[in-house]
Amino acid sequence: MSIWVRCLSVFSVVVLHIAIVPVFFLGVSTPITLVVVAVVWTALLGFPAVLFPLLSVVVICDSILFGAFQFASLYFVLVAYAVSFFMRRTLLGERSGLGFFILAIFAGGAAGGYVFLNQLLIGITKESYPFGDMLLDSFLAFTLFFLLAPLLRWFELVIRTLRQEAQFAIK
Repeated sequence: MSIWVRCLSVFSVVVLHIAIVPVFFLGVSTPITLVVVAVVWTALLGFPAVLFPLLSVVVICDSILFGAFQFASLYFVLVAYAVSFFMRRTLLGERSGLGFFILAIFAGGAAGGYVFLNQLLIGITKESYPFGDMLLDSFLAFTLFFLLAPLLRWFELVIRTLRQEAQFAIK
């Protein structure tokens, strides 16, 4: 049963990224939903457990939006690893207020970093670099973090509860 809740959470993230966020945030060039989801899922699950759901969301979104997997989409795996590395080194968890706020700042910085990586891959010069877009995307990712973190935490709590009930039913 928990696999269906995981599929529902992946489907919800895909719908949010493709259909809902572009309606409310018209000027966003960064996939801020995917950046925020990478940060939140990594904080909740850890790096090894987040790879399959994160890669499935990224592949589905890239297939729908672009028709093929984009090289820049590997950035989300790097963000997930960086969050995992940061959380292990600083011992900040996602449950503390300070850790939650720092992860929100990290999500904002990762959204700005995506714009920077995309501009490096395209080859835009320093003079035409869109710093305004980077700041707007960072702020929107920071804001979206506060909306998505409780929702994804609830999905993970349901999955954990279903797995525990299945374990007790077997014994």
